[in-house]
Amino acid sequence: MTTQKYNYYDGDKLNKFVENKYRSKLDNSALILYSLGLPKLEKKQCGLCGPFTVSHDKLGLISFLSTPTVRKSLIALNKVGVIEMITGQSGKGSKIATRIRRRPIIELQGSHKQELEDYTTVSARKIADILNSRQFNFGNETITSQYNPQQTGRVYAKGELANKSSDFLKNNLEKGMTNGEYLIYADYSQAEPTVIKHILNEQGFTEQCEEPYDLLAEMMDITRDIAKKKFNMLAYSKSATAIIKHWPIPENTFFHRYAEALDKYKAYLWDKGNPISGLRRHCRTLAGTLIEKNKAEKLHKGQLLSWQVQGTIADIMNNVVLKIINLENEKGWQMLFPVHDAVYAKARFDCEEEIVEIMESEAMKLEIPLQVKSESYLKCIEI
Repeated sequence: MTTQKYNYYDGDKLNKFVENKYRSKLDNSALILYSLGLPKLEKKQCGLCGPFTVSHDKLGLISFLSTPTVRKSLIALNKVGVIEMITGQSGKGSKIATRIRRRPIIELQGSHKQELEDYTTVSARKIADILNSRQFNFGNETITSQYNPQQTGRVYAKGELANKSSDFLKNNLEKGMTNGEYLIYADYSQAEPTVIKHILNEQGFTEQCEEPYDLLAEMMDITRDIAKKKFNMLAYSKSATAIIKHWPIPENTFFHRYAEALDKYKAYLWDKGNPISGLRRHCRTLAGTLIEKNKAEKLHKGQLLSWQVQGTIADIMNNVVLKIINLENEKGWQMLFPVHDAVYAKARFDCEEEIVEIMESEAMKLEIPLQVKSESYLKCIEI
């Protein structure tokens, strides 16, 4: 039998994924067998996630576990779905052996999402068409939304709503409201850094930094706003490790390890998004939506991560917008329009908490704990 090449990077990522996701369901012996014993046989025989047959005694020897513990651990691993196995005897009087295959990470991610809830995304084209068919009062006139779908799945506002500050939008919406109406504004706070943190956690980078902007500002003696821009720039750059070498900060800090984790993941996305038959360079959002490069578009590795992050937020936002619209008759509110990561709505009552709950619950369907900041304004004319 020809030995297949073992991918160490993907193997390490798989081990960390399983440990992070299934630690509460597996004991230490099962995790040792999974991350130590099974990879040893893959390296010798079949490559990462290839099938192999082994006796329980041999598996115990290479994993430093007793045979009964091996048997118990295999049952546990099979029960949670991280391996597939068939146990039996090759002949009368022969030892019990098991044919095992570790399930690759793409299968585990898919099954894990299904365990939570099937997540169906709404296309940007559909959301744009719905929004463009609606009218609302803005300032002293009634206007129709003008939205175009973008490559990442976001919907982009044109006309009166394009590139306007939140204060400008709020002021003009209030002018078009009647006395006693509430204006509700709800916005995902730090959406992109939160999605990036979630992605890196899935890949095994679990180191935390509570206030990265403040820490970086102190290290570099710059304002917090500049530190925020520099930190966020790492994610979408061609090489985060190349950039951070020029930062005047001590070596081997959280930021260096963060940059290394970013570049490893960007390289993984780039390899995974290689052009194949019928597809140009591409990536998928965390909800599975395909984003493909335009024919003449030039890319670098950081742009694929940007697509994945922006597209994931778009998937969530599009579902939020549609849900708020679908509940208009039941709840008595009116969805006005979305802008980037925020929604504007109005009602005859204060429905701020319900709008926030919808936004948070849609994000949690992908296990992303996006926080929402919100405000409500009561239109009240003194007589």
